[in-house]
Amino acid sequence: MELEWFRDLSITVFGFTATIIFIVIAILFFRLYRMARIALSELRQASVIAHDTAAAMQDGMQPVFDLLAAVRGIRDGLQRSRRTHKWRR
Repeated sequence: MELEWFRDLSITVFGFTATIIFIVIAILFFRLYRMARIALSELRQASVIAHDTAAAMQDGMQPVFDLLAAVRGIRDGLQRSRRTHKWRR
């Protein structure tokens, strides 16, 4: 056995090893991609549900906000008129 034979053997073993490692890494990345795609799909569904819930809450609370804004405006107007009335005395 000459040196060339060991060189060819080592190149062949390295080639097979690199091919096996590449296939294993490709399989692992594919599995990770599938898991991430499923997780992102569930996250997208959850965000749609949260958006719908927030929109429903805003629609339901809008009359309350309008009423509170009117009450606050009346209160602020009364306070300013009291201050103005005290200032003129």
